[in-house]
Amino acid sequence: MEVAKVEKQNTHSYPFTASRLYPWLVILDGKQGQRQTFFDVSKNHYQTKNIPEMCNKLIYACSHGWLVLVDRYSMDCYLWNPISLEKAPLPRLESIAYKGCILSSSPSDPECHILFFNRLESSLLVCQKGDLVFNEQVGIFAEDVQLWNFAMVGKTIYCLTLEYTLYTAEFVGRTVQFTRIIMEELPWPSPLDLPKFDAFIVESCGELFLVHMMFFGFRMEEVYGFFVFRMDFEEKRYPLLPQYRDSL
Repeated sequence: MEVAKVEKQNTHSYPFTASRLYPWLVILDGKQGQRQTFFDVSKNHYQTKNIPEMCNKLIYACSHGWLVLVDRYSMDCYLWNPISLEKAPLPRLESIAYKGCILSSSPSDPECHILFFNRLESSLLVCQKGDLVFNEQVGIFAEDVQLWNFAMVGKTIYCLTLEYTLYTAEFVGRTVQFTRIIMEELPWPSPLDLPKFDAFIVESCGELFLVHMMFFGFRMEEVYGFFVFRMDFEEKRYPLLPQYRDSL
């Protein structure tokens, strides 16, 4: 792989033209995150900038060309579009436990909802542009399960639990209702000597994938490998992709 080179330009300038085929990888560095490094995988190069709106901010979500930014100290929250430079304030977060975030549609859509998930308590916060406070929803599942991960496919929100069960989420007024998708129980894919793992549901090209990542080593911090499952919406199950079955 050819070594990428930093593009010489005014670090305070923005925006720049992003690739239409691949997303940017953004790395925040500096003591207060005052610098941002944007890596373009399609051109194999990166640019370093200094964008005030992103300084000392945490990126909670990137969706439909918008960023959900949260100040790491004040917990002030807002939407920001790095291309149009439009900015829209959101209610202030009261807890750092709400880390995961997802947008139900583009912020330019009047029906767009912004959701913050609390994985530890299986609760969420919901708001729309212009709201002054969040609508908090606790005990989001009828069953005693723990929220683990979530993804958006089209206009459908999917939530994965720690038990590998899958739910869809839909809005009824300002309340989010969750419905479990009936499917076969997913077997424990890790070998018995690899007790540590993590799981993610990921959207790609309009399909939903479950990625099972396994760890090994003395401290269980090294990645051993992956199992990748693709959701079969007709059968409501996760068949293991053949290329990943043969490689492990």
